[in-house]
Amino acid sequence: MGSSLSIVYVLTNSAMPGLVKIGYTSQDDANSRIAQLYTTGVPVPFTIEYACKVQNAEEVEKVCTSPLARTGSIRSANSSASNPTRQSPS
Repeated sequence: MGSSLSIVYVLTNSAMPGLVKIGYTSQDDANSRIAQLYTTGVPVPFTIEYACKVQNAEEVEKVCTSPLARTGSIRSANSSASNPTRQSPS
C-alpha cells in the first residue's frame, strides 16, 4: 500500500475534566498538532494520553468515536471531544 502514515491521538486537558479529544493529523509529530490546539481560548495545553501512527487514520478515528456517538457521548457534531464516562439512556 502506498499511503503514508498519519497519527491518531487521544488528548485530555486538565481545564476540561471528563472530556477527551480524539483526532488525527498528517503532521510528523502529535506535539505539533497539540501546539495548534493550544489557542487563546484554551487555558492550559492538552496532554497526549495515546498516539500511534496508522495508514488509515481517518477510518481509525471514526471507529474510535462511533461508539461514543451512538451513546450520546460526543460533545459536538463538529468536534471529537467526548465524555467517555457518560452512561447511555435506558
